Amino acid sequence: MDYETFFAERGVQFITDVWGVQHNVMPGAEPIMILTLGQYKGYQYFNKTGTIADWEEYWYQFRKYKHCMGIAKWNFDADLEPLYTRANYQILQDLELPYDKFRSLADPSIDWFEKITSGDPVYTMCFLGMFADKHKALNDYCAAILKNPAMLQEDGVRQYIRSLLIKYRDDMKCGKIWLKATFKFLAPDLIMLMEHIGGLPLKGCLESDEFYSFDRTGVMQGERLIERNPHICKSEHVILKAVNNSLLEKYCSHLVNVAMVNCKSITPQRLNGADHDGDLVLVINNPTMMEGVDRNAKIVIDIEDKVTSLKEEYTMQNRTACIMRSLRNQIGEISNYASAYHNKVPHNEEQKDRYESYVELLSVINGKAIDFAKTGVIYPVPRVIAKYGRPLPYFMKYAGSYYKRMKKLSGARSNMNQLCFDIERWETTSKNRRTENFDWSIMIDREVGYTNEHFQQIEQVYLEFCKVCKDMAEFEHQCKNYDRYREVLAEQGVTKEVAKNFETDWQYYYGMFRNRCQQLVPDQRELANIAVELCYDKYKSRNKKFIWMMVGKGVVQNIKQVNIRLPRQCDDGEYEYLGKRYTLAPVTYDLDERYDVMTQEEVMEVLDVL
Repeated sequence: MDYETFFAERGVQFITDVWGVQHNVMPGAEPIMILTLGQYKGYQYFNKTGTIADWEEYWYQFRKYKHCMGIAKWNFDADLEPLYTRANYQILQDLELPYDKFRSLADPSIDWFEKITSGDPVYTMCFLGMFADKHKALNDYCAAILKNPAMLQEDGVRQYIRSLLIKYRDDMKCGKIWLKATFKFLAPDLIMLMEHIGGLPLKGCLESDEFYSFDRTGVMQGERLIERNPHICKSEHVILKAVNNSLLEKYCSHLVNVAMVNCKSITPQRLNGADHDGDLVLVINNPTMMEGVDRNAKIVIDIEDKVTSLKEEYTMQNRTACIMRSLRNQIGEISNYASAYHNKVPHNEEQKDRYESYVELLSVINGKAIDFAKTGVIYPVPRVIAKYGRPLPYFMKYAGSYYKRMKKLSGARSNMNQLCFDIERWETTSKNRRTENFDWSIMIDREVGYTNEHFQQIEQVYLEFCKVCKDMAEFEHQCKNYDRYREVLAEQGVTKEVAKNFETDWQYYYGMFRNRCQQLVPDQRELANIAVELCYDKYKSRNKKFIWMMVGKGVVQNIKQVNIRLPRQCDDGEYEYLGKRYTLAPVTYDLDERYDVMTQEEVMEVLDVL
């Protein structure tokens, strides 16, 4: 911040540090970095004399052991800051909403999914990271789309895009839905902090329950919901009013990706004891969610938030004990207890109040668990809470493999479970939807053609390929459902342990058949012609993966380049995707045959970054 102008306007020439040393802050003086005591993590350890000598000793040791300054987190540029973020079940499960309204929170995510799978040019291209100013193909599928966008309707391409979306779809079942929200760094009223540093009267620029933030669309105005993970109880929903004023405009308008909260209300304390040292909060603009927040709920905070165990000597034994404490993590288990109680449907008010009191206590215990490695203090979960903190809700089977393996999950009609059931039903119907007729002839180069001999040879390979794929898929299904197919698998000598860990190495089979095809027909374009004719003309209802797994590059070569238009981000664009505006701009695309063919996992990593 421009502390020179701030202090000059208020007649402050020097500021005094914790050791009593003054520093010149007048315009033109040597620039300085001003840290709060909480940001200087070595203060207690190096506090030997209580003078500036302690600070000098810190730097002596710093240089002696060749330490360096590291960056743990950094904020986005304004243009790159996401405007939509996927939520998690913890901030959704304790909203007090009738199910119809709660269900509407997932509508934007379902619409997003359906537009991509239906081949919407803006949504699909943005999802695949293909923009007018940056559109290198990730693989054969993307290269084919860039040569002719009509390929978005091709069965193999559609299946590929759906495979990329499976994780997103399953995540939706456990609450990872798109919200108009952004993670921002939590900061205090920095004007009040400057006043404190300069020894001035503390007035600040934000009143109680106010905050300041902005994004690429402008300064935020009106109410916003502030959340922090992990979220345990409903008291942790904090609604603040976004404001702006001249002081903020002058001194804070450059602080991108920051949520500056007032110092006159207990906002960070309510957010599970958050700190202003790099903690992130989710700033949400969603009226429906705010409608589900109980504004009169009793506030739950830990009044001994920073209590620590007795001071220990700096010995090898105590250092080892500290490391061992850091390996013990109860945060997930405590959060699971809370989810179990949120999922229960109480039969009366007394039972409801009891469940809520359990969750409130878990909130305090969780705060202690978060800081356990640093403080050495942890509260045990009372036995009565742990005993009845099961089973976990059904929707959590989609929260990870650990939960998926659980045999007993609760199907109670909580909002989160009902949402999961609805998305499962929607998933079944969306799989069966057909798109408009696809002209598969665009994948064939008639000038190249093919010979009947080659066609018959590849046809035999194709039929074997379909049989192997069918057999392996059936075997994989039997392994996943071992109890039902126990006898069948036993005849083949497959034990439960083998079935449990079995995964088909599809790349092995694809590679084997690909080598056979290329030995029979070395010309990739001719081979592509044959594969397309087999899959789309002679065997219309059979496996079309054969085209892409055997000769994807040949298909791309056969497709004639057409004029294409790709999304370009601009503030006044006619299309919107996840809060950002786009227009479709004409692009001249020259296929680079050296594009990298990425694995499914590599593509997913790229899409997560995008």
